[in-house]
Amino acid sequence: MRIAVLILVFALSVHGRPLLAPMYRVDADKRIPGRYLVTLKEDSSAKICLDDVIREAGELTKDDSGNFFVAKRFQLLDMFVAEMSESALNLVRSMDAVAYVEEVSIFHLAAVSSWGLDRIDQRDLPLDDTFTPRGDGAGVNVYVVDTGIRYTHSDFNGRAKFFHDALVMT
Repeated sequence: MRIAVLILVFALSVHGRPLLAPMYRVDADKRIPGRYLVTLKEDSSAKICLDDVIREAGELTKDDSGNFFVAKRFQLLDMFVAEMSESALNLVRSMDAVAYVEEVSIFHLAAVSSWGLDRIDQRDLPLDDTFTPRGDGAGVNVYVVDTGIRYTHSDFNGRAKFFHDALVMT
């Protein structure tokens, strides 16, 4: 009897609390503090409107010293990037429409070892396990599909430029 009462009390206390959407964290040295990618649930019965969720999140977090700012929205992907405090983050994670939240992070590629790159620079087999491209890339156009690049980075030597953004941005 005593165990049944404890289970009932525990079930009632958990039921009254909102469940938080999963949070995916990265190493501290790679993350951008206070910036999160919020992904909405795929709901087949009723389409969740990204703008409504953002508006609701803003209302929900307005008592949190106004620390909720949408940096970028991806209408086609039903996700947005927001800057927010830890307490605002937990409020957003408690929203029914939120599937999961990820910390925004920066990754650097140190080396590429791929048979695909090896195959690009030579026609004949066997592959030589090296990537030695011919030429300097002059006249080549590369189209990057990504969440963003820094056009001013020194590696681009002023050659990178904005072309088109198919996503709706704030």
